[in-house]
Amino acid sequence: LKEGETKLLENAESHHLEGKQGLLVYNSLSWDRDEIVEIPEGIARVKVPSLGYAMLHDPIDLNTGLNVTESQLENDLIRIVLNEQGFIESIYDKELDREILVEGQLGNVFKLYEDQPITYEAWDVDIFYEEIPPVLPKLVSKHVMEHGKLRASIAIKFKGEKFELDQIISLSEGSKRIDFHTTVDWNEDQKMLRVDFPVKIKSQQATFEIQYGHVKRNTHSNTSWDMAQFEVVAHKWADLSQPNYGVALINDCKYGHKIKDNVISLNLLRSPKSPDAEADIHEHEFSYALFPHAGDHLEGKVVQEAYQFNFPMKVLPFSGKLGGGDSDYSGVRLNKDNVIIEALKKAEYSNDLIIRMYESSGIDTDLELTCAENVDKAWSTNLMEENEERFEIQDGVMKLHFNPFEIHTLKLKFK
Repeated sequence: LKEGETKLLENAESHHLEGKQGLLVYNSLSWDRDEIVEIPEGIARVKVPSLGYAMLHDPIDLNTGLNVTESQLENDLIRIVLNEQGFIESIYDKELDREILVEGQLGNVFKLYEDQPITYEAWDVDIFYEEIPPVLPKLVSKHVMEHGKLRASIAIKFKGEKFELDQIISLSEGSKRIDFHTTVDWNEDQKMLRVDFPVKIKSQQATFEIQYGHVKRNTHSNTSWDMAQFEVVAHKWADLSQPNYGVALINDCKYGHKIKDNVISLNLLRSPKSPDAEADIHEHEFSYALFPHAGDHLEGKVVQEAYQFNFPMKVLPFSGKLGGGDSDYSGVRLNKDNVIIEALKKAEYSNDLIIRMYESSGIDTDLELTCAENVDKAWSTNLMEENEERFEIQDGVMKLHFNPFEIHTLKLKFK
């Protein structure tokens, strides 16, 4: 656990979970979560409060509507169909009665391109790589990997010219997010591997997450500026939305995106020969997810879904060393989910707690922050953690105002 998270748990020692044993599930994000977690016996669903923990109780027997064959995967909300080549030919939103992929086009298609930039081979991606048609890998096998009441999965294997790709496509109960856990044995020379999703969305702009916010880029190439922005860096997600519906592509470590017209494309791997002839020539493991949603990226809670994908809840063995009687605990609670706690840590030069937050939706917001422990004093600080403004604390609540995308850093001293 992070230093700040450990500090909150230590402060709770005197009044929680006395004499209990089992599994403790920890949520490092600043909102309540109701999700599936992996445990030694398999998987379970658990509700955990913001920046806190909960005891894992006996699982409830649910009829979740999860079905899987080697070519189809579905729950109560969404259905995915794979074709004979292992690519996705249909993603159908059962809740909103709409097909997500463009008719006659395939999703989750792996494309291998020639990749020989004119200069700075390891750094540049030149647009002319698109002039040579890509090569598609061949399907080796596909089979049902998992069929449970909370999650179902299909395993597929592809073979390319000088690479092998193994992927597990998973769908969980109660979620439209489609997860793709991928392993690639990569031995290509001057090649680039991408994955594409042609979605049934029409919008002149796409949205890309950056640090502490997001930016928009045009999906057309009407001007030279638009053409030059064919590859866009994004952190955890990129989203293409109409006012009533959208699709986000979430990732855990792949940041090169291209969204032109209606195709969402993610740059997975490259193999430059200069300055290192063996750059990236080894086995890679990464995950990405396709997340269809109602409304735009704000209404669809894309920001929160991407955080949850990147920061799964931790499952810890618990020996009953904490005191008290409650089965869950929330260290910090915010009354607005568009404000996100990005950092929680011990102060550099004291034992105080540092909380860094930002407004993620581009709107002004009045926020109430409640800390479960007895806070004696609170200040806003600069990035050097030097005290600036003193905050009033009333019944454990601090009130803050955020301008769009504004960052606030707090320093809390406990009694």
